[in-house]
Amino acid sequence: MRQAARSAPPGGRPSRVAGGGLEASFAALFDKATRTGLGIIASSTDQCFGRW
Repeated sequence: MRQAARSAPPGGRPSRVAGGGLEASFAALFDKATRTGLGIIASSTDQCFGRW
């Protein structure tokens, strides 16, 4: 199992969410990434932390 933590690139474009009367943008400050590869079984997870 491999874990990596990396910062979001400075000045990166925020993600936008819209619909149902909601319009918001999310600017990621930190991305915690986990990758697991066990032969034919593999998993990948990203947890982003930031500001709405």
